[in-house]
Amino acid sequence: MAADSSELSRVLQSLASVESGLDEVAGVAERLRNEILDFAEQEAKKLKSEVLEELSKQQARLEAETREAAEREAQEIIRRGEAEAARVKETVSKKFDDAVSLVVDVLLGKRGI
Repeated sequence: MAADSSELSRVLQSLASVESGLDEVAGVAERLRNEILDFAEQEAKKLKSEVLEELSKQQARLEAETREAAEREAQEIIRRGEAEAARVKETVSKKFDDAVSLVVDVLLGKRGI
C-alpha cells in the first residue's frame, strides 16, 4: 500500500508540475497576446497617420492644380475681355469720326439731313 501511496504521490506531484507549467504557458500566452495587440494598435495608428498625411498632400496638390487652372481661365477671360474692349473702342472711335464728318458736312451744307 505504501508503494501505491508513493506512486499516487508521484502522480499528483507530476500533475501539479504539469498544471504549474500550463499556468506558466497561459501567462506567457497572455503576455504575448497583449504585446501583439499593443503592436497592432501602434501599427494601426502609424498607418492612420501616414494615410492622413498622404491625403493632406493630395488635397494640397489638388487645390494647387485647381487654383492654377482657375487662374489660367481667369487670364484667358481677361485677355478676351481686353481684346473685345479694344475692338469696341476702335469701332466707337471710327463711328465717332464718321459722326463728326457727317455733322461738319451738314453744317457746311455739303450734305442734307
